[in-house]
Amino acid sequence: MSVEIKVNKTGKTNKFIHDIINSYKKYSTKEERNFDWYVPLCISFVIIIILILSIGDGTKIISLLKEFNSIVITVVAILAGFNSASLSVIASSNIKTLGLLFSSKRGEDSNLLLQTVSLFGYSIIIEILILMVGIILIFIWNVINSIVSNIPDTQCYCIIVNSVITIIAIPWITVIFHSLFISIRNITILHNYILLIGKDAADNNDTNGI
Repeated sequence: MSVEIKVNKTGKTNKFIHDIINSYKKYSTKEERNFDWYVPLCISFVIIIILILSIGDGTKIISLLKEFNSIVITVVAILAGFNSASLSVIASSNIKTLGLLFSSKRGEDSNLLLQTVSLFGYSIIIEILILMVGIILIFIWNVINSIVSNIPDTQCYCIIVNSVITIIAIPWITVIFHSLFISIRNITILHNYILLIGKDAADNNDTNGI
């Protein structure tokens, strides 16, 4: 007797990315989302303002941003590995613990396991996107730097260069700090998850008389 398994291939391409992003919005409170986005936005704004006021020279600012970009790519790659490994830890735990999380309802159509996996998945997606954009930005900063180097140093030149730097750098730095804040929250989730596994193991030991 054979069992036929059909795979549903309908739906939009990479729809799971859209679903995970929606899950982050759904399972995060308004205060958490505001903190995850507005605080990084304020940090990036302050960083760029300080760079413009203290350095002023567009080529030097771009050089600093290029160095920052290289560091970010390395750090975010490590964070992506951490979040992927954390998902592996969650998936490799015993069936009873996973069942306990799955049965822990948070609302009508959600549970702790879904929320946990969604948040880690969201982090990994954001970090992979940062890596992709970061590689592209290496070329963009080089192009901008070569253009800036051939423009006469005038007041209008400074305003244009600083405006371009601000438009590109503020959203970029905001997303980077956003991913860092999400990863910090993930550490808290992983901490509580490991404690839950430990508590479940302790309860089993007491039940078995160990």
